[in-house]
Amino acid sequence: MGERRVFVLWRHPLFYESVRLLLRHPAVAIVGATSDDTTVQEMVSALKPDVVIVEEVGEDWQRLDPIGLLETVAKLLSLNLSDNELSVYSRRDHTVDDAHALLALILEDLPEGGIELRAG
Repeated sequence: MGERRVFVLWRHPLFYESVRLLLRHPAVAIVGATSDDTTVQEMVSALKPDVVIVEEVGEDWQRLDPIGLLETVAKLLSLNLSDNELSVYSRRDHTVDDAHALLALILEDLPEGGIELRAG
């Protein structure tokens, strides 16, 4: 079974800790994280994650270069906690009301039958 390598760009330490705890799953490995958006492109290029999760806070998301990130990452997810909206960079919007929904989006391209989603 393939593993999803995840990188997290966070603004609040509680966001990062929450994502890290929510994504404890055998098919997910958090390979890196930062709160410094000036180094995120370099880190993502070096680590080559499959998914980048960005904590969207106000204008911060607009300072990123999503096109540059998508050159090295398969999926870019922007999570806005104020309205529980998750945007996949392909312009698909999803309402995420629990960790199960977030995990399903990260794993959605893996072969069917290879992933068992578990609560807790």
